Amino acid sequence: MSKAGRLILTSLRKRFRLADGVMEAVAPLSLTIEAGQFVALVGPSGCGKSTLLRMVAGLEQPDEGRILLDGRPVTGPGPERVMLFQSPALYPWLTTLGNVTFVLTKRIADRAAREALARRYLREVGLAAFEAAYPAQLSGGMQQRVALARALAFGPEVLLMDEPFGALDAQTRSLMQELLLRVWRENRTTVLFVTHDVDEAIFLADRVLVMSARPGRIIDDLPVPLPRPRSLDVQMEADFLALKRRVLTWIRREIGL
Repeated sequence: MSKAGRLILTSLRKRFRLADGVMEAVAPLSLTIEAGQFVALVGPSGCGKSTLLRMVAGLEQPDEGRILLDGRPVTGPGPERVMLFQSPALYPWLTTLGNVTFVLTKRIADRAAREALARRYLREVGLAAFEAAYPAQLSGGMQQRVALARALAFGPEVLLMDEPFGALDAQTRSLMQELLLRVWRENRTTVLFVTHDVDEAIFLADRVLVMSARPGRIIDDLPVPLPRPRSLDVQMEADFLALKRRVLTWIRREIGL
């Protein structure tokens, strides 16, 4: 049996009604993401990246087209798709362990089993020693690691990430990128990752999708042939720099530079 998590987006279109008319956010686009792929989505600000991600999450409904996950229509939010935002959105009154186990309450009745699963993923993100800490006692990067552990413990087929490291300082962001790759290698969850950072997109992804200016459509689909596992040193290699140049050329063209 093939691994779950294959996404097919067919002729998706999204418009928003404004006070002075209708804005087309996403032009008709079609896309297939294979199970277990890590796909990054980049493009000019306001091009519809987050709107596309929210449609896959079921938080927005397309005006046209359809989304299939393993052949099943996506019509709303579901446990097989988990979304991470720039803010980790932790419950401040719960400990690190409590924040992870809370989302498992309806899926796993036994408390000991919930805590065992939560501790497994806290170990994966390097927070085993902080399970009794509260969010206010953690750094921003540590809070985002809790959010990642919580998402993975839920067992999604697809992980949707909207600028999850955008609020972090450069050093912490680099550490989180390396951590995410290590955890992804172990779990092989399908990932659709939105970012404004071209270096981040190329470093993390199997494919980089470039969106046009609004209304957003896919104007380039770049395979990333860099071998895995990757270290940050890969960002100095010629193949990496060539991909970066190609992506930036598209983006500059779309914003009129």
